Amino acid sequence: MSIQKVKNRVYVETELMGANVGWVDTEQGLVLIDTPYLPHEIQQWKEAIAKLSNSEIAYVINTHHHFDHCLGNALFSPNVVAHQSTYEEMIKPDGTMRHYFVSNSEDLTAEVKKQIYDLPIGLPRFTFSDRMWLHLGDATIELIHIGGHTNSTILIYLIEDKVLFTGDAIVSNMHPYKGQANFRQWIEGLGRIQEMDIDLIVPGHGEICCKAEVKRTLEYFQQMWDRVLELRREGCAKDKVVEHTHDLITFYPIEPGTEKEASMMFDEGTARLYDEMEAQLG
Repeated sequence: MSIQKVKNRVYVETELMGANVGWVDTEQGLVLIDTPYLPHEIQQWKEAIAKLSNSEIAYVINTHHHFDHCLGNALFSPNVVAHQSTYEEMIKPDGTMRHYFVSNSEDLTAEVKKQIYDLPIGLPRFTFSDRMWLHLGDATIELIHIGGHTNSTILIYLIEDKVLFTGDAIVSNMHPYKGQANFRQWIEGLGRIQEMDIDLIVPGHGEICCKAEVKRTLEYFQQMWDRVLELRREGCAKDKVVEHTHDLITFYPIEPGTEKEASMMFDEGTARLYDEMEAQLG
């Protein structure tokens, strides 16, 4: 593992197969932000935490309900905090989308897939609707619902440290997954991040970044929005809109070997944006 100490009490790991994870070492215990989903990476993360801190785990916070952010919950703490929508999604059959994504993965063996399927779902114990604060000694953690990437997406703002965990509202130098997106909410949420007093952003995936990545993400969505809107006004059917928007996939680099999956997911996101416009504009 390559854990980064980004502030005096804030630790982040950005090189797991799944989402970025982190923890905050407060006077009243550790607060974990998202959890790994691969069994061996869960174990490595547990060992790393024990090695670097003697504190007990007080809470786990999930940024949203997707499996790569929450599947390890039950192996760390029962005190899971998340948006109410995260709870509502996680109790659905495959609400975490574990089977949806893992079953199609070519990078995992059948044995590892079975281990992932066998992991228990650690449901949130504490939920909120708009905002929530955790007051833990000299650390104040603000949880802010923004939606966008999913209906359950939240920001986790470490007020004194000026560090923001964004979940997949921001992913650094890569295409975000847009299959459950509300694009208007997402763009509004990015605007809110731009107004915040932050030094560092821990994205859901990719390297630690700053507000420049927020601006870049907004440009990405603006190009998609403008293209889809223009084609729709010209009377193009959805399949043609998706086809004629596909060249925007070059906005971010594509990891070699993932071209087929990236292409499919990009087009899925464009189709969802088209449907959102149809619903809003008629």
